[in-house]
Amino acid sequence: MGNQVIDMMFRSFIFFIPAYLGNMMPVILGRLPRYKKIMVPVDGGKMLAGERIFGDHKTWGGLLAGILGGFFAGLLLLLFLNWRIQGDVFGGEQIHFIFQATLLGLGAILGDMLKSFFKRRLKIAPGKPFVPFDQIDLVVGSWVLVSIFYPQPIIFLVCGLIITPLLHLGANIVAFQLKWKNVWY
Repeated sequence: MGNQVIDMMFRSFIFFIPAYLGNMMPVILGRLPRYKKIMVPVDGGKMLAGERIFGDHKTWGGLLAGILGGFFAGLLLLLFLNWRIQGDVFGGEQIHFIFQATLLGLGAILGDMLKSFFKRRLKIAPGKPFVPFDQIDLVVGSWVLVSIFYPQPIIFLVCGLIITPLLHLGANIVAFQLKWKNVWY
């Protein structure tokens, strides 16, 4: 029983790697001078009920970065872990694998945008914590989007909801220790 749980957690972690990379890519690419030209807000500055629809930080460049992050994570997983996951975690042929990984990256960004939509409605400022949604938006968004095209086991979602907040906290602690962040959470 214990080995089955560990195996499922591992498979779920591998499954969400494209979503994790897709979620990180807007921050990484947003620092590149040439990339800043497409960091234009998705909502075009429009308001809904006196609040921005998504805010300045949800950009077309970020959306593209999420897609690219998922795609490249899929390629890397296919190249380096093909022996472990081909037909197992994602299933199917390589083109389906890459498409699913790309959808995971896009879904991560769409989940984040949906969370931002609700943050604006609740008058929570951009960048302010919205626990636990800051930690799980990418999991839910990516799992739902992929499941529309390739139905996924609910256990992947459950495991992702457990793993991702732990990874998020761990990454934040490391970033705080390296003085990349001002707070540990």
